[in-house]
Amino acid sequence: MIDEWCERQVDRLCAFVPAYLGPRLICFSATRIGWRICLLAGTFFRRIGGAFSRIQWIEKPPEESPVLEIPEESDPEFARLTPEMQEEIRQWERERLEKEEQAKAQKQKNRTPKERLSLWWAGRHERAWRREQRFAAHCQAADERAQRRMVKLLPLLLPVQRSRFGAMLLLTIVSVLGVLATEGGSMAYMAAACCVMWLSVSCEIEYEPVCGPLRQRHLAATLLRAGGFALLLPVFFGSYVGQGVQNNVVLQGAMLTMLFAHLALFFALVAFNHRQPLFLRALAGVCGVLPALTVASSFALATSMLARPFPLPAAGLLGLAGAALAFLSDRVKTLRELGGIRLRYDAIWIGVFTELGFFLMILGTWLANLPA
Repeated sequence: MIDEWCERQVDRLCAFVPAYLGPRLICFSATRIGWRICLLAGTFFRRIGGAFSRIQWIEKPPEESPVLEIPEESDPEFARLTPEMQEEIRQWERERLEKEEQAKAQKQKNRTPKERLSLWWAGRHERAWRREQRFAAHCQAADERAQRRMVKLLPLLLPVQRSRFGAMLLLTIVSVLGVLATEGGSMAYMAAACCVMWLSVSCEIEYEPVCGPLRQRHLAATLLRAGGFALLLPVFFGSYVGQGVQNNVVLQGAMLTMLFAHLALFFALVAFNHRQPLFLRALAGVCGVLPALTVASSFALATSMLARPFPLPAAGLLGLAGAALAFLSDRVKTLRELGGIRLRYDAIWIGVFTELGFFLMILGTWLANLPA
């Protein structure tokens, strides 16, 4: 009874696990990062499994029973037989096929878990080929749909990219007005960060009054963007230090988490992309530390403000959301320029994340520094 129950459970697992994990693995493999992870994992398992697949047991193959050749109905010899004899031959053939099917079903039922596992392992290449075919068909269909949408929306992407110039200029003006309406220097740092980000956007869109004499405009835009995040650090880290928190475990944990996230994306997609210059890749790795530290300090500040009277908790959460969106905007831009990742509608995502992120940070800083 126990053996039969174990065999039934093995049969259920062999049917359920591939049916459950297969579609989810295909969906995960359809993403850019998932495709790379599956490629590395598949290469590793193929190397390891290939060594074991070459091991063969020295066994004597079972002797096959001789099969009697049955004449076909189109055979002239079969046509010369009497109808009764022909019917008996057909009946004998049907009985033979039924017995073979029954023997096959009985053999399949009596297979041991080791035999089931061996058959499952032997069919791995065919299953992998079918998965690759489905994945290729899915990617082709997705690319065709995206291409049709991009043809329609391509004329809108350039105006959206240029809209960041006006949006950041407007946010700079709003933050400068916020300096007059609030106390402390946090809003002044926020205004300076918005101004530097506006200069970075001006270099990206090649606005001649700002970047006319510059030659390395991409390098200038990268350094200015990093400078904007550097000016955000006093806004959050300075406010956090002003809280007088004695235990810095939250800040240290957030810093380690964000630095790990930055380094994971950098080494996975940017660091070894030899199609880009080494200097730009190294600069992206160094400058990417600043947005990660900004998010970590905003998280620590939001955590320290949760127990304080309103509107300080709302200000901390708004600052955290804005810093996270600005970090995503910087990562998407870096992966697009240096990581070889072509995201659909990347100009829209970068514009929305940047503008909304800085607006939320301005609003949170304004709420945190209102006059008492």
